[in-house]
Amino acid sequence: MCSDRLAFNAGSYKVRGILNQLRHFRRSQVTATERPLVTLSAGNYGKAFAYLTTKFRHRLVLMPTTAPDNRQKVIEVTHCLVMYYAHLYLSRYL
Repeated sequence: MCSDRLAFNAGSYKVRGILNQLRHFRRSQVTATERPLVTLSAGNYGKAFAYLTTKFRHRLVLMPTTAPDNRQKVIEVTHCLVMYYAHLYLSRYL
């Protein structure tokens, strides 16, 4: 477990922000409907999200296709699904 923590050096602000967001979820909001938790990040937020949401069944981190391969590997250690998107395609709809 210690080696996992070292790999997830995601910064304390990201970790505290995600913990605060998860604190406001009622368990019934996520687990009863089996809705996935999704984030859009290839950086520290994505790493912290993957690490802190390990108790949830359905988790997804969306990354731009330009994200480095090592980011995907670090997040997949937590068994979180990683999918890529084309940044230019997605930016049209945001």
